Amino acid sequence: MSIIGKSGQHVGDNSSAIQVAGNATIGNSTTEVMEICRLVVMERFSALREDAMNVAIQRAQEFAVNITERLNSELDDRIEKKLQDPDLQFAIGEATTIVAKKGDKTKSELLQEIIVSKIHNENEETDLLLDHALEITKRLTTSEIKLLAIIFYFRQIIDYIEGKSIYSIVNDYSNNIIHSTIALETCYFIYKRRFDLDSPLLNRITHDLSSIYPVNINHLEIKGCLYNGKRYSDSSQHIISKYSGLTIESDEQFSTHFPYFKKIIDAFGFHSLSELDEVIPNELGDIIAQNFINAQGGLN
Repeated sequence: MSIIGKSGQHVGDNSSAIQVAGNATIGNSTTEVMEICRLVVMERFSALREDAMNVAIQRAQEFAVNITERLNSELDDRIEKKLQDPDLQFAIGEATTIVAKKGDKTKSELLQEIIVSKIHNENEETDLLLDHALEITKRLTTSEIKLLAIIFYFRQIIDYIEGKSIYSIVNDYSNNIIHSTIALETCYFIYKRRFDLDSPLLNRITHDLSSIYPVNINHLEIKGCLYNGKRYSDSSQHIISKYSGLTIESDEQFSTHFPYFKKIIDAFGFHSLSELDEVIPNELGDIIAQNFINAQGGLN
């Protein structure tokens, strides 16, 4: 049974109608994704009572719609060929099962992005990491996912001015290399802004501080997302001092200058920046973080 009819919707037995938002163009790729998600639920949740089945199908169809909307502008032969690959169909099935079972928004967003990344990816090692990320996501709490994203945001996302990294510009100034069109104070201002309450990406990652709970780092390590027994060589205090132009030599100074980011750190259960420096995501943790950040719109 096709779940897409002439009106853009088709409601069959034990299914709920989901309308694709906006002006999405439905092609072969999108219908395939939606059909895979529906069939997975019908097969794996067949023992459920009708009311529970309807909830599972609703979640699966919403999940499928969100994936297809992400791919809507990229409907091409390469994507259609990828969707014929059993590996990708299996991945979509596994992700759909997780979403249909739990209905967790954070995990759903992350899993959508992992599937999209698998569709775009051509590297075997990266593909295996994405498979691992998909598998481990069902074992992660929302707070654990967001903590990985916050560390990635702080340590690996770089702001640019006129195509140049503000890090490299600040380093140039420290070596007496002057940029005629970019003032050092401008770099400091941009860097400090990333910790503020009105930072768009930071707010999309955390969303609601009241929904974040302390993370047990031992659990995150057991789940395979962290390097064991390591800490960053460059402390957070040193990095923030260097690129903000401020003197940050204590947690009190950090809290004074960046009260909102301090609240975020506190929400995850860290009492100091030094404690945060002991949490180092490995490649799996990074790929989970990066895909979650991309799911929040990335740097857009």
